[in-house]
Formats: sequence, structure tokens, C-alpha cells
Amino acid sequence: MTYLEALYGSQYDEIKRNGKDGNKGRLNGNIFLTAFLIMFLTTAILALCYFVPTISDNLGRALRNTFGNNGRFTGKILAIVFGGLIYFIVNKTVGTQENFTHHVDNFLAYPEETRNKAGKMLLVPFFIVLVLLFALAFLN
Repeated sequence: MTYLEALYGSQYDEIKRNGKDGNKGRLNGNIFLTAFLIMFLTTAILALCYFVPTISDNLGRALRNTFGNNGRFTGKILAIVFGGLIYFIVNKTVGTQENFTHHVDNFLAYPEETRNKAGKMLLVPFFIVLVLLFALAFLN
């Protein structure tokens, strides 16, 4: 089972079991994938800043010159812009309706015991990236 099959298939299956339209799992899957990619990219940037301190100085200076010293405002603007951009890219590439249907069909073809492992397959990488994100945020 691939990561995308586990993601979209488990979202579809969970919503369908609750008696609702399983196609809403596409939106949930796209949002989860967007959040995961944002966390991954943020972790990569923090790791780069940790291991190459001059990048951190230059990046901080560039952000202050562009947005001023208001970190909360800068964070909101960057989150809205990059979050929207990444969601748009996910929605138009791996998160299309055709791909969603393909991944769900493949997911449903697996035996029940394999499908039950989908949650673990999704959450282990998510929490690894989350722990690395917090660790690097506090180290920087």
C-alpha cells in the first residue's frame, strides 16, 4: 500500500462508515497532505538554518526587511500564502478526483488487516516530522 492510497483510502473509508459521502475524504486528504508538506518544508528550513547559521541570519534579515519586526504578522502572511500555494499544487496534482478515485479503489482492494494498518502508516511519518520540527524550533 502506498502512502497516498493509505491517506485517501482511509479518509474515504472512515467517512463512508459514518454514513456520509466518502468523496469528502478527498478534501480531508488534501488538507492533511498540505499540512504534512508544510511541516516537512518548515523542518527542512529549520534544519538548514541549524546546520548553516549564515542562512539563518540572511533569512531573518530578509524577512525583517520585507515584513518588519512583527513575527506574528509575518507568520500569518507566510502561512496563508504558502499554505494556499501548497494546497493548490496538491489539489491540481496528486489530489485530483481521478487520482482520489484510483487510490480509493486500490485501498479498498486490500484485505481488511492491511487497511487497518493505514492509520499507523500515515501517523508515524507525521509524528516523526512533528517531533523534528519542535526539536529544531527549540534548538534554533
